Amino acid sequence: MSKMFTYPHQPIQWGGSPHDFTTVGTEHNLQLGPYTTELIQRYIYGTRYLMWDGRVFKYSKSLSATLNTYRVIGAADNTIDSWSTAVATAAGNRWIDIALTGRVEDDCAGGYVQIYDSTITHSTMRGIVGNDASGATNTRMYLDYPIAHTVTVSDYTEVWASPYAAISASDNYICYLGVAGVPVAATLTNFWLQTWGPCIISGGGAALQVDAETNKDLVADAGGSLHEISTHENFQRVGQMISGGDSTDAGPLIMLMLSV
Repeated sequence: MSKMFTYPHQPIQWGGSPHDFTTVGTEHNLQLGPYTTELIQRYIYGTRYLMWDGRVFKYSKSLSATLNTYRVIGAADNTIDSWSTAVATAAGNRWIDIALTGRVEDDCAGGYVQIYDSTITHSTMRGIVGNDASGATNTRMYLDYPIAHTVTVSDYTEVWASPYAAISASDNYICYLGVAGVPVAATLTNFWLQTWGPCIISGGGAALQVDAETNKDLVADAGGSLHEISTHENFQRVGQMISGGDSTDAGPLIMLMLSV
């Protein structure tokens, strides 16, 4: 068990760089930082890296086998446990038992527990910093802060995984979170997802040009490609244009605005 994160999780500020163990042949470490992939987990999913120009990356794991660098991608339903009767827990505890089985040690770290008070008055959320392997009926979750009020069997709980722990390719149901820093070719691969700052994403048509006063905000369609909000106003907003497009450009350069 672990009552605190077992991987680094503090935000990485400019001046630092993500651990990168990428090598080619006999060469030394390439220092690719957020532009590498590997199967070994190095950070808690969702760990933040800030680059010199304000670009933000979040440490992530792939659920889809193919994630490319020119479309926005994200997380679908990532509920670990939905609407279960709460296990009684005393106020002041920094852990809570959940009526849930099948979990391995610390596989929920970086996720969240929502406690729904039966009267709604004391409903609250806590972050998960670790968990025991499941017992016969329950799994113990360790929380980032103590529980402020007594939890009774009249209450309910839900457990959510970190959205960055299961990144999928674009589809009709994806909640977009960012753009892969490098192509990801296999499932369960660890990588860095850009969530904020200057970025180039493929357009969904020929209309990505700053050619009108109202065509600056951009949304993403079901395939993860971009459109001007004036033509697809009901889609998820992902950012705004930085530079003007041109018929010969694959761009334009946009300000990705999904998570700081």
